[in-house]
Amino acid sequence: MVRYHEAGRFCEKGQVWDQDSAFFHLEHAAECGELEAIVGLGLMYSQLPHHILAEVLLQDTKQNRTKGFEYLCRAAEAGDRPSMILVARAYDTGVNLASDREQDWKEALHWYDKALNMTDYDEGGEYDGTQDEPRYLLLAKEAEMLMTGGFNLDQDLQRSGELYTEAAEDAMQAMKGRLANQYYQKAEEVWAMMKE
Repeated sequence: MVRYHEAGRFCEKGQVWDQDSAFFHLEHAAECGELEAIVGLGLMYSQLPHHILAEVLLQDTKQNRTKGFEYLCRAAEAGDRPSMILVARAYDTGVNLASDREQDWKEALHWYDKALNMTDYDEGGEYDGTQDEPRYLLLAKEAEMLMTGGFNLDQDLQRSGELYTEAAEDAMQAMKGRLANQYYQKAEEVWAMMKE
């Protein structure tokens, strides 16, 4: 129904389509568990670029941002990889994090892990296990957090070194030689920290 509203199927030629009705149907679809609607609302409320109802802009309020983050968490739980990465980044950096949540690297690591291990169909039937974010970038991010520790995450140099090495191998397979060398160098730095 949302797409029909957006395409102008329910209005006379030359008339503006009914954004309120389209938004109502989008919220209804999300309540029914439609993944595309959940993701769309999450992005809209969070003030992020969205493809569904692209012309609809919502007010930038704390309440809307909190609602948006909740929708993104629901989408991540349903197996939407881009939402997993958005939620992980929010917990990692604090950017786009709901005001009722705090930066939490343990939670960020959980979502980065889920995104990394996502190679199956998500609930929406899309096979996007590695489309939007290369594995080596996520692995390196995890390694960096574990090397530093903080925000509820204990430092784990052993695991950090392993992840940097894995990131380097993945980067090498992706023909990113310079990046792979940087990751190998980081792994060596972590191993050196362990010996101290």
